[in-house]
Amino acid sequence: MTTHAHTEGRSAGALVPPGAVVAGLDELTGATAALDWAVDEALLRGRPLVLVHALDPEGSRSVARAESARLLDDATAHVRHRAGPSLDLHRHVAEGDPTELLVTLSSGACAIVLGSRGRGAIRSTVLGSVSVGVSKQAACPVIVHRPHAHPGLVRHGVAVGSSATGHSPHTLAFAYDAASLRGWPLTVIHAVWDSEAMVNTPHLVTGAALLRLESERLQVAEAMAGLAEEHPDVRARVLVARGRPEECLTSLGARMHLLVVGREGPPRRLSRATAVSVVESSDCPVAVVPSLSRSTTERNPS
Repeated sequence: MTTHAHTEGRSAGALVPPGAVVAGLDELTGATAALDWAVDEALLRGRPLVLVHALDPEGSRSVARAESARLLDDATAHVRHRAGPSLDLHRHVAEGDPTELLVTLSSGACAIVLGSRGRGAIRSTVLGSVSVGVSKQAACPVIVHRPHAHPGLVRHGVAVGSSATGHSPHTLAFAYDAASLRGWPLTVIHAVWDSEAMVNTPHLVTGAALLRLESERLQVAEAMAGLAEEHPDVRARVLVARGRPEECLTSLGARMHLLVVGREGPPRRLSRATAVSVVESSDCPVAVVPSLSRSTTERNPS
């Protein structure tokens, strides 16, 4: 059994193994699904797992440290029960803002996994302060584990958004790799925003209307070609929809295991109309993939 306890006083970057999966902890009650996702992510990728908790700088430091220790002990026990002794597990505690801490750790992480305690933008005071904040700035993919609105539904794997503005190779690569790792099918949703989309609710394009958009569907297929060859085990399909990309993607979220959305541009310029909207509105976990991130699809090279 390998568990490393990290303490305050050293730089965050020096304490996280390169390429680790980072699980941000706030409270464990009701958040075990997010922690389970982080454990599985680390096991499937052959990466270390780092449990991270930020201490509140206000109030009693001794009380905060005691509460943090209990949280990490409970999380460690949960991880060991799920993963066994073979997982390389680390613990890191630091005082300060959790968003800043996690963004700092993201520069060397494979992925960050965070929980969410509510649905919809109305909960942005909780969700936005950390999950959306980290999604806006992180250098690696951020997986926000949203609770399923309808737990009993049959789910259909991974869905990734595509639009006329382009196809991020990082976003598609992450989606393909996630589908391959977990044995799920992949759906690429290409959203078309035109005059017809402006006067209708988001909807899939079929029949003769789809034939008129065949050139756009083929562009998406071309972007997928190399990744399809690298992942012959992934059963992938392309759906064309009319509507805003974030609305087309979230409309299918209730029936997906994971939604993947790209974050275009510099870290602090994430538009609320795209990735943030998906994170706030989705009924399933969401992975936000920065377009400028280093490769996130590598398995453990060892």
